[in-house]
Amino acid sequence: MLGTRPTARGSDPAAGGAAGRPPGCRTGGPGVAARLNGLKWGLWPLGVVHGAAVWCRNRLYDRHWLPVHQLPRPVISVGNLQLGGTGKTPLTAQLIEALEARDLRVAVLTRGYRRRSRSTQIVPACATPPPPVQQVGDEPLLLFRRLRKGILGVGSDRYRTAQQILAQHPVDVFLLDDGFQHRRLARDLDICLVDFSRWPAHPLLFPVSELRDLKSSLRRADVVLHTGPAARAAQVQAWVARTGRQDQPWFAFRKRPAGWVDLRSGRPVAQLNERDRPAGAICGLACPTHFWHSLQAQGLNPVWRRGFPDHHWYRLPDLQAILRARQRYGFNSLLTTEKDALKLVGLVNHLPADLKLFYLKIEMQVEQFPRLLALIVDRLGAYRR
Repeated sequence: MLGTRPTARGSDPAAGGAAGRPPGCRTGGPGVAARLNGLKWGLWPLGVVHGAAVWCRNRLYDRHWLPVHQLPRPVISVGNLQLGGTGKTPLTAQLIEALEARDLRVAVLTRGYRRRSRSTQIVPACATPPPPVQQVGDEPLLLFRRLRKGILGVGSDRYRTAQQILAQHPVDVFLLDDGFQHRRLARDLDICLVDFSRWPAHPLLFPVSELRDLKSSLRRADVVLHTGPAARAAQVQAWVARTGRQDQPWFAFRKRPAGWVDLRSGRPVAQLNERDRPAGAICGLACPTHFWHSLQAQGLNPVWRRGFPDHHWYRLPDLQAILRARQRYGFNSLLTTEKDALKLVGLVNHLPADLKLFYLKIEMQVEQFPRLLALIVDRLGAYRR
C-alpha cells in the first residue's frame, strides 16, 4: 500500500478510491473494479445463503414466532439496509439535539460495535470524565458528546440495557441506534436510511453487494431517508407504494462538512491554508470513498491516503506506516474523520509535533427536517395518549 505512488489527484488504488465520482465504495481503476466485481460474483452462493437466513429471520418476527419486547417508554429506531456509511450516527445526533431542545429526556441505546469492553455501560450526560472510547466505542462516544441531559446505554442486549436505564434514570424517549435489524425490541417509529448510489440492481446481499437486509424490508419502515440518485429513489418509492405502503413518508438528505478541528488542541479551524499542504489522509470507515470525495469537494487532494477497516483501532505499526509515507510523500498535515480522531488522540505523542492533525466534522442536512421532527413528536404524543 505504501509502495503505490498516487497520481497528482491523490488516487491510490490501495486506498479504496479513485478520483472520479463514486458509484459505490469499491473503486480504484477499471482493472481493480473488474477484479473486485469478479470476486464478488464468485461469492454469490454466500449472498444467497445470507439472504435466505435474513428472510427466515424476518418471517419469524413477522409471524410473531420470535419474541418482541416492549418498553414502557416510546422507542424511535434509526437504522439502514446497507453496510455502514449511510448517516445513521449524524441523524441520531441531530435527533438528540432536537428532542432535548423540546425538553425531552433522551436515552440512546446502542450496541457499541467493535468496542473493547463487553460489559453494559450506562453513562449519564453529566459524567465526568467522559467514558473511554475503549469502553463504549467510537460512534457511541460521538453520540454521548451530543447529549446535554440524557443517558447513553451501550450493550448487546438493548432491552436489558434499557431496563437498567429505567431503574436508575427518568426517560421520556429512547433512540435506538442502528436498530432496523434489531427486531427483538419493539419500536414506535422505524426510520430507515438508504444510499441509492450503492443500491444494487440485483437482490443479493453481502458479500455480493453492500445490502445487509432484503430490499423488501424497506416496506417495514415507517419513514425513509434517502440520498443518492433521485431517479432511482423515485423508482424504489413507487415500487414500495405499489406493494402496499402508500403512507410511507420519504425525505431526501445529504451529509455535508461542518468544519475542521485541530486534533491536538480541539480548536475549530476556519479553513486549511497553504502551510497545511500537501496533506495525507486516513480513515477507518465502511465506505472510505465518502471521505475521499468530501476532501475533493473542498479542493483537497491528498498526496497519500489510506483506508482502514471500519471502526479500526490504530496501533503503533499504523503510525509507523504513516511516518514512512510522510517521509516519502512529504505531507505537512494528516486529515481524518471525527470517528477516527477519537482513537488517534491517545497516540498523538507518537507522531512528530510538526505534523499537523485535523479531523472533519460531518452534519446531516435533511430536507423538510421540521416535518420529520413533527412526525416523531406526533408519534410520541400518540404514545402518551
